[in-house]
Amino acid sequence: MTNFLVIGDSIVYGINDETRMGWAGHLHEKLKPYFPGKFRFYNRGIGGDCSIDVQQRLGSEISALQPDYIIIAVGVNDTQILLPGNQPSISNLKASRTWHKILSVASGTNAKIVVISPLPVDDASPVIEKEAEITGVTAVDYKTKYISEYNEMLKKVCSHYDVKYFDLFSLWQEIDYAGMLTDGLHPNAKGHQLISEQIFALLNEHKIISKEI
Repeated sequence: MTNFLVIGDSIVYGINDETRMGWAGHLHEKLKPYFPGKFRFYNRGIGGDCSIDVQQRLGSEISALQPDYIIIAVGVNDTQILLPGNQPSISNLKASRTWHKILSVASGTNAKIVVISPLPVDDASPVIEKEAEITGVTAVDYKTKYISEYNEMLKKVCSHYDVKYFDLFSLWQEIDYAGMLTDGLHPNAKGHQLISEQIFALLNEHKIISKEI
């Protein structure tokens, strides 16, 4: 039995995908032929999660599921700007410390580990979400420049643990991605499909998966 764990935020969960599959669901379908008859795929995406949330629950997920593969995709909410402020609510230094804890736990297993970079956002269509009851502020926003800086930090932490870092951020910046976002942040069905294709291609390219003959 092969166990696949995907853990992260609302984009992992698949929010705003009209097909209700999300990129994780599409990836699940693509992986089935690689593990015929003995494959379990767990989507542990939770809306609103930051890196610290994943850090706090990763250990228990690993203990319960005993994954052979772990894909971690979280971080964009670390770059969230609480308006009327103009800086990310979690500094890259603090996020770096959290990622060290995440990858230290994950690396303590025999699982193959992949970290997915947060994607760019559509700066021309800022995300505004009402969160007064939760955060005490009226709205939040995201900026691509802060996500870019975050990804540079994340890449270094992954390198420290010799963990594969899939730079989807750069791949998306090469295309006109605005039409694949529903609200400037969350991908639509087409965006989720593309993410699954990119991750699947990189899993093969880096020989993290191989089809059984």
